Amino acid sequence: MKKLLYNDYVRRLSEKMTRRFDEIAAVNNYEFGSELEVALCQILSECLPQKYGVCRGYVVDANGNQCGDDIQVFAQDRFFTLRSGLGRDFNVKEQIPIEAAISYIEAKHTLCLEGEGSSSLFKAWAQVENVKRLCAQRDSLKIGSWNPYLECPVEFPLPKGFTIQNPMHGVIFARNISLKENSKKKLSPDEINAIIQRRIPEIASISNKSYWPDLIIAGDSIVVTPSIFEAGEMFFNPFVSNDTDYGTRVVPGLAYGIGFTCLQFVLDWIRLGKLPFDRILADALDISRIEGGPGGPCKNPGNS
Repeated sequence: MKKLLYNDYVRRLSEKMTRRFDEIAAVNNYEFGSELEVALCQILSECLPQKYGVCRGYVVDANGNQCGDDIQVFAQDRFFTLRSGLGRDFNVKEQIPIEAAISYIEAKHTLCLEGEGSSSLFKAWAQVENVKRLCAQRDSLKIGSWNPYLECPVEFPLPKGFTIQNPMHGVIFARNISLKENSKKKLSPDEINAIIQRRIPEIASISNKSYWPDLIIAGDSIVVTPSIFEAGEMFFNPFVSNDTDYGTRVVPGLAYGIGFTCLQFVLDWIRLGKLPFDRILADALDISRIEGGPGGPCKNPGNS
């Protein structure tokens, strides 16, 4: 067996996550989807740096519109949630402002590849799409910006596959895969891969590419990521963009570790823009915001 980089990091991470799932399953058996969400929150909170928060709940905009009801990864060092101080009790659902949200994870104990029911790939895709669409309202942060309150005076060339510094990341995570609801047939990784390669173009054709999922973990052996195809080769990219299409990989036993490492890549890349504290305060105090004040980015003098 080939040893992977950094002392088999991805394989050891996959094994650790599998053990944690098994430990949690021994207690609650994942009879309900919410139990898998809690388990994922526990695992992520154990593994992610403290600056990132994990909770179950929704992204919400200033007008109270909300989407998503599974797992949110957000900037804990910049936004204090109302559940802070409850430790690892993930039964409470939170509302995360779209400006503080980083990644949304739609979790399924069993993902059905066919159909449009509540456990289907079609439904999970739509949930991610709705979250990314709502978060697209937030101000974009240009690549190269070093401070969300200062407008970057330099135009940087965009790396292929990257568009802005603060995209919303969307994930579909499934522990088990089924062809359709109540199907008893166990699918092999190669069968799952073949069906996903057929189903994704069908679903993608009726949705907006800007809001497609950025990562799909289909069991412990299938990973679907945005990829750039050039000269017959496939290159990984962490975000969906106009330059990407989907690439699928059969990776026996490594999908959890690869998925978590994709998330680490995303967290390392994303730099959020300004949070909406000025809007929150102005609304609560019933006063107006100062245009060009601390609530908005300072303009580059050369462009005034």
